[in-house]
Amino acid sequence: MYASGVIRLRTALTMFAVCAVATTTSQLALADDHSEADRLYREALASMDAGNVRDACPKLEQSQALDPALGTQFELASCYELAGRWVDAVELYGRVNDIAHQAGKRKLEESARAKQAALLPKVPRLVVRGEMPEGAEITLDGKPWSTRTPLVDVGAHTFRVTAKGIVPFERTIKAEAGKTAEID
Repeated sequence: MYASGVIRLRTALTMFAVCAVATTTSQLALADDHSEADRLYREALASMDAGNVRDACPKLEQSQALDPALGTQFELASCYELAGRWVDAVELYGRVNDIAHQAGKRKLEESARAKQAALLPKVPRLVVRGEMPEGAEITLDGKPWSTRTPLVDVGAHTFRVTAKGIVPFERTIKAEAGKTAEID
């Protein structure tokens, strides 16, 4: 009996030591992620202040991936807006607004809602007139697209419809700020 009690005690102590090391290691990893996220966030804001959104947006994306934070999401939406990625900005401002509302962060909620409301009228829309063939695959710039989400970024876009039994339909459209582009 004595030997089995010692073995159980050693096993328990070993498991405790393993858990303690694992907990400490994961806490250190989280601290490292937080530090790296903070560094990336500060560098991104400095880049945005210098007008370099090309450098800032990826850093904010990395920061958010390492240590998700509502403030980072808001700044990322601002970066997308400055970079001309208006559709991404509108969607992210909306998410920030929703989360801030749920968290009771009224000031951030109001800021996100105001930024989204100011940007939305500028975002071009794409309207498709006519019926789509059954089972049609619709792409915009090679990515799946739905007529339910008509917002597009400013610039030239390739719209394509393919379906079994039809000749593929393709048009290049130019989306301009505050305007609706139509495809018949």
